[in-house]
This record gives sequence, structure tokens and C-alpha cells, in this order.
Amino acid sequence: MVIMVASCALVTAENIPYHQTDFPPEEFKARWEVVFHKIGDHAVAILQGSPRTNGFIFPRQTNDFYYTCGIETPGSYILLDGRSHKVTLYLPARDARLESAEGKVLSANDADLVKSLTGADEVLGTEAMREGWLRSSTGEVPQEIYTPFAPAEGAEQSRYELMDSNAAIAGDYWDGRIPREANLVALLRARFWRSQIKDLTPIIDEMRSVKSPREIELLRRAAQLAGHGLLEAMHSTKPGIYEYQLEAAARYVYLTNGARLEGYRSIIAAGVDNIWNMHYYRNSRQIKPDDLLLMDYAPDYHNYVSDITRMWPAGGKFSATDRELLGFVLAGLIQVMIPEAVVLRWLGKQHLWYGVLAGWGLGLLIPGGPYVTFPIAANLLRQGAAPGPLIALISAKILLSPIRVLSFEAPLLGWPMTAARLLPSLCLPPLLGLMGQWLFQLFDEK
Repeated sequence: MVIMVASCALVTAENIPYHQTDFPPEEFKARWEVVFHKIGDHAVAILQGSPRTNGFIFPRQTNDFYYTCGIETPGSYILLDGRSHKVTLYLPARDARLESAEGKVLSANDADLVKSLTGADEVLGTEAMREGWLRSSTGEVPQEIYTPFAPAEGAEQSRYELMDSNAAIAGDYWDGRIPREANLVALLRARFWRSQIKDLTPIIDEMRSVKSPREIELLRRAAQLAGHGLLEAMHSTKPGIYEYQLEAAARYVYLTNGARLEGYRSIIAAGVDNIWNMHYYRNSRQIKPDDLLLMDYAPDYHNYVSDITRMWPAGGKFSATDRELLGFVLAGLIQVMIPEAVVLRWLGKQHLWYGVLAGWGLGLLIPGGPYVTFPIAANLLRQGAAPGPLIALISAKILLSPIRVLSFEAPLLGWPMTAARLLPSLCLPPLLGLMGQWLFQLFDEK
């Protein structure tokens, strides 16, 4: 009896098709309402899912289609009818031969289940998309048909790389295939010549630019895994191993935490031979003791990806040259991230006292030594910071460095001596900033 119950339970589990659990029907319904509002009451929107893979490739649904309904069955379509505000999913019929090899997937035979999982009003087989399809109850075709014109992004793909690839294929004299999306647009224009075919891409792009709380959680998890993978690669680094072995260390972290796919192929460049190639991928160089390593690698976690890059020394410690390079990189990063208007408002000469105090605080917070401080100060000066606040910043960094105080001064001199030096030094950076501003103006006039 126990064996029979266990067997029935196993058969039942095997008969349940796989479906994502990250997004409930309510989230898809909210997205459909936005599309209905955007396309109007006389239009329909059609999205085409990914095709069936042509090899033993891990299947992944395209981004826009997944975002719209969460269905991952290859060869599926979704119709959002603005005339009736109804949503219809079109799925292929069950393929028993494929399911016997790869497991059960949602199909048109699971119509009631698909409706409950997605919130769709109707689920039909793709064979229903033939004669009379899209006609209203009065026999009229829609005035406008929206469908994405941009290439559909799948695993390890981005729109502009796809566009470049499509252009190369189209320019090949012995190939010349048109992209799948362009073919769908051409078929819609030929078969619905009375309708105006419009691009759905800008609407979906605008919607996807604002993430829901559930999407944010997935993105956070993808970024966390990318960080853990990079840390594992750092810990695994030693001279003599190969770049691809660091990929293996990070990939292990991704897989063991549920990220089955990669966001993009890994970029791991040691030394200076390949670091200039933005998308270097061979990862075949042996790592040398004095190499700097660049690693750009992240997972695809439940169809959401991150993109994180880090650099570190193969020997475990940054050399003097490395530190100088790091200082200039950080200075350039600050110049890009902090607008000139912000620099002028906080460190400009219009509000000198505020600027001096802000420079004093920055000097206490900036990490690293002179290889970081002086490139940052030079960039801020070019962006319009007044000399006084920068003199306060440099003075605070030199006189009051927390790392130097905690690592060297207090252990060697003791806290009474350290405190006796620190307390007077706290007052000096603002005074030096104000005096330096006056002296700079005096010297600059001459």
C-alpha cells in the first residue's frame, strides 16, 4: 500500500509542468493594463516567444516575452487585445516525444492551468493563429498591430550585439537571412495589409525601465551572487594558474546558488596583453606573479542579470605602480559620478566656510594614501573646487588619517600621546584651508 501511494505521488510530480514562481498573475495583469493604456482601444499587441532550441542548449525565454507573461514554453505567442482588453496565450500542442526526453512543459493542452498561473483570459493552440485570426466579433481587423521591432534578447545577449550580428548576416552574400522579428513584421504587413504595423519596443522599454519590488529582489540576488563569485575568484588566485580557472571558481558559486546560466561570457584578463580588449573571452593566459587581473563576470539568476567588474593583483598586494594607477582611476570615477554643479555648490568659493568644512570631512573619509588623495584633489580642482576646501581636505588626510592612527600611531606611541597630537590637529585643517585660500589668491594675482 505504501509503495502504491509513493508511486502515485511520483507520477503526479512528474506530470506537473515546470513554471516560474517569481511573479504571480497579478503582476502580469498590471503590466497588461499599462500596455492596453499605451496602445489604445483600436489596437492589439503581439509578442513572439523564443523558438525551440536547435541543440542541447539550456532553453531560456526572451526578456520581453518573459516580462509580459512568464511563460517559458518555446514557440509561444501572447496577444493583448486593446479592443476587448482580453489577453490570449497561444502555446504549441503537447510534444510527447520531446517531453519523454526533457520532461513536461506547459502546452495548449494545459489551458486551465496556464490561465491560473498567468491570469490570461484564454489559452489556445498556435494552430488557432490562422485564417480569421485577429478579427473582431464584427469581422474587422485591428486598426493598429503593435509588435517589437528590436531583436529579442535571450541568454547572454544584448540588443546592440544582436543588431550587429543581424547586420553581418544580412550583409553576407551567401546568407542574407532577415532576423526573426523582422520576419514577423513582414508577415503581419503582408497578412494584415489594412492594419498599420507599429513598434512595441519603446512601450516595453519604458515599462521595463522601472522595476517592481519582485524584480528588484531578483536583481539584488544576481548582484550578490556576482560579488560572491568574484570574491571566490580572488581567493583562488595564485601565480601559475590560468584565467579560465578563475572563471570556474566563480561559476561554481553561481551554480550552487541557483543561477543556472551566465549573464554573459566571462572576461578575465591578466597582465596587459588582453586587458585592452573590451570583450576578451578566451581566458587562456597563465597568470604571472606581477600581473594585475581584471574580471568581468556575472550570473543570470532567474532571467535577471548583474554586471560587476573588479581588478586585483595576482600576488595579493598592490604594488606602488598599481596604487598610483588606482588613484587615477578613482579620481576619474569621481569626476564622472559627481557633476560639476555639485562640486561648485559644496566646494566652490561662493560658500567658502561650507566648502572648507566639507573638505575637512572628505579628508577624513577618503581611503588610501597620497596615490588616491592627490589625483582626487587635482580632478576636483579642475571641476571648479576652490583651493581652500582642497587644502583642508589634504591637510585632514595627512594629519588625521584614521588608518595611520589606528595601525601605527596608537600602537607604537600609546593613546595619551596620540590623543595629545590628534586634538590640536582637529582644528588645523579648517584654519589651513582659510589661510591657504587667502595665500592662493595673493600668489595668483602676482
